[in-house]
Amino acid sequence: MLINPENINVRELERTVLKISGNELSKLSEPCYYPSLKIGFYEFLDQTKLSENEVKQYVKTYWGNMPERSWKLHNDIISIFMIEMMKMFLILKREIGFQSTMLLYMIRIYTNLMNKQIKFCNKDVFKYTLEHLNKTHLFHREGSISNAIYYMANLLVKKYKNDILKDNKKGISKFITESRHRISQSVKSFAETYYQFHKEGKGASELSDTYTTDEEGSIVQTGTPEASKLSIFIDKLLGDIIAYRSVDESVFAEAKKLTGVPDEWIKILREHMFEVGSREYIKHIFLTFLPKFTTVSDMCSKRYYDIVKELMFIKRSTELMYFKKEVITFTLYLIKMAEKEAEFRRLPSAQQYKIYYFIAYSITLILRKRICR
Repeated sequence: MLINPENINVRELERTVLKISGNELSKLSEPCYYPSLKIGFYEFLDQTKLSENEVKQYVKTYWGNMPERSWKLHNDIISIFMIEMMKMFLILKREIGFQSTMLLYMIRIYTNLMNKQIKFCNKDVFKYTLEHLNKTHLFHREGSISNAIYYMANLLVKKYKNDILKDNKKGISKFITESRHRISQSVKSFAETYYQFHKEGKGASELSDTYTTDEEGSIVQTGTPEASKLSIFIDKLLGDIIAYRSVDESVFAEAKKLTGVPDEWIKILREHMFEVGSREYIKHIFLTFLPKFTTVSDMCSKRYYDIVKELMFIKRSTELMYFKKEVITFTLYLIKMAEKEAEFRRLPSAQQYKIYYFIAYSITLILRKRICR
């Protein structure tokens, strides 16, 4: 047994689990709220007088010679630690502690799956999706995500309570698999609906809703504050780029023509350009670029090329986030992901800057084509 109840204040531990699980369950009503994957873990370690390393060593021998000993899902140290907490509470006949730990266990599975399915979340689209789910979807049927997770936790409490109490490894293995599967089904179908609504522009403004022009052709804001509308437009565009790879291929041909970057480097840069990990880099480039235009006609005219050059020519800035810095940061990230850092460092500085310019043009041309189409 991992946790020795004689060495700890069990009542205090139970109170902590109850408080954290209750707080986190209530927060799930907020759009796009995902708790930390290590939620409560270090507090629980402190109260059980265990170290993280002790838990790791325990997990290494947990499954004995069972096939599960090599299954990644079944060897997550926090999951096993929480199952051990459940077992201890059951042995001590502390039902509230057991049920609260089960609830927190299920919340953690939810946050893990949601981080994978909808890593970068638009609150407006998320809220719209919740309000327009199929009536048979668990999140709709139970009235909320919180209620759905609470419902599933109660089902698993009844089904696997005895297996956890008796430390039945086969039963515990089934519990780990089933608990994830139950939440995965709901999260996956929710994410599919979310991305469909995102693609259709539901719950978020299109560019035409975000900006309008006055009689002189100047961009003026409509409805909500400009910064908020800019963010909504960029989030929708990023959703198309990252989730659906909705990119006009002609931008790369034009960027190549403008910079003369060799095909081999274009291939390297494009390898990871539109993966999920690139989303925030591209967003920062958009956020530091789009506000430089006061009119749509500037973006759609030759003035666009002048502004790119002006922004890339800046040698230093007092701003924490500025266009050239974001372009270089993203470029180096792509090169690192492709494991081509040594080759890049060997290039003459002029060639390196051509590559930076290629990224500057490629990313902003995507934006330009979307606005000027």
